[in-house]
Amino acid sequence: MSDDPVRAKTPQLELMNLIIGDWKARAVYAAAELGWPDRLASGPRTAAQVAADSDTDPVATQRFLQYLSALGVFREEDGTFALTELGELLRSDREDSLRPYTLIAGSEFHRAWTGIASAVRTGQNAFEGAFQSSFFEYLSANPERGKLFDRAMAGNTALFDAIPDAYGFGAHERFVDVGGGSGELAVRLLAAHQELHGVVYDAEQSAETAKKAIADAGVADRCEVASGDFLDSVPEGGDVYLLARVLVNWPDEDCARILANCAEAAAPGARLLLVERVSGPGVDNALLLSHDTLMYVLFGGGGIRSSAEVTRLLEEAGFALDSITPLPQEFSLISAIRRS
Repeated sequence: MSDDPVRAKTPQLELMNLIIGDWKARAVYAAAELGWPDRLASGPRTAAQVAADSDTDPVATQRFLQYLSALGVFREEDGTFALTELGELLRSDREDSLRPYTLIAGSEFHRAWTGIASAVRTGQNAFEGAFQSSFFEYLSANPERGKLFDRAMAGNTALFDAIPDAYGFGAHERFVDVGGGSGELAVRLLAAHQELHGVVYDAEQSAETAKKAIADAGVADRCEVASGDFLDSVPEGGDVYLLARVLVNWPDEDCARILANCAEAAAPGARLLLVERVSGPGVDNALLLSHDTLMYVLFGGGGIRSSAEVTRLLEEAGFALDSITPLPQEFSLISAIRRS
């Protein structure tokens, strides 16, 4: 038996772990920014080797590798450092990599969060306070960061992989992916259903990224890409309209416009599918509220809605709620029908 005393969890210790949470996030961000997970992908290396490869200070590299090992990102053994399961997810060459999300969370999101106290006092949008621009205007003006954001959103492969099986897309002919981003979800739907055709619709920059993803996947003959503003209109002719992680970014009045545009473009009986987190019993509220607060930081509105709030938005736009199906990571697939 160990002679080490058992250290009780005290309120002070729990609060201190919350206070230093940003330090942990900054260390993970630094590792992703410096490319350390990629440098360890081929096997364990010493801190000196990692420092030489990444052109970083050897002493600082040793200290941060040890800290990240304590956090579970790396593993220290016999003077070398190796990737853990968590560290593997920060490699840039993985389809499910969280590196893009880490980079944008540790840069733009972090900068916006630093002004949160002032934003709460004034009601000002925290992102706009930090960048003097709305979030999507910023991405449009900074195309490389826009591409990074698209890659961050595309990295949620566990969610995307579940969607083709969660609903019978094979019963339909043509879907319109409104706010379809980089086209990763559309590619999965088309791969799973060989008779299905689709449209990816998003702002011009995202549409260009989607064109490449669709061409690379060899499904360009069954999928077109259109650019525009879904607050103004969406393409007609779909028998399924899909909005994946779109409404969470917008306040109710804009969600109403988006859904009304879908209703106007869809024929009676057409299906609307939403992929959103929905608050309520049986969900991880800490996770949901973290993302809900992030939406306020970035957009000054939007956020996680309850099933009753989603139902109201659907009904006001001319849709009738049909079902809510659980998806990974506390997401749900919300199915509705365009009323006559």
